Amino acid sequence: LVTSEGAAEASEIPSLDYIVPLSLVGAVFTAYTINKMLAGKASQEEGLSAKLAHYKNRVIIRSALIEGANLLILISAMLTGKMNFLLFFLLGFGMFILFYPRMSVFSQEYALTPDELESLNPKI
Repeated sequence: LVTSEGAAEASEIPSLDYIVPLSLVGAVFTAYTINKMLAGKASQEEGLSAKLAHYKNRVIIRSALIEGANLLILISAMLTGKMNFLLFFLLGFGMFILFYPRMSVFSQEYALTPDELESLNPKI
């Protein structure tokens, strides 16, 4: 797999042509599924600190899944020299932005009360 210069030959790692897109699709699907599953339990949380902790865990899980796939894609691109893998990285980065935490999503999914919203956004 490794040449005398230490770089992997692109033709010697043909399975990466399949692993790269499948890892991204699998990570995005898994992140979406877990996020939706945990979002269904959001209404059961009581108190702002419990809601924030639950949402934080959701964000960490979905971000880690997509980030892991993107890391695999970048390493594959460096190992093989196939720069078309970077297109999958851009797609994964787009998914990362799509799953970015937003206050509007948090307040809607967790049915924040006006007092909880006020404590998150104090007037200055």
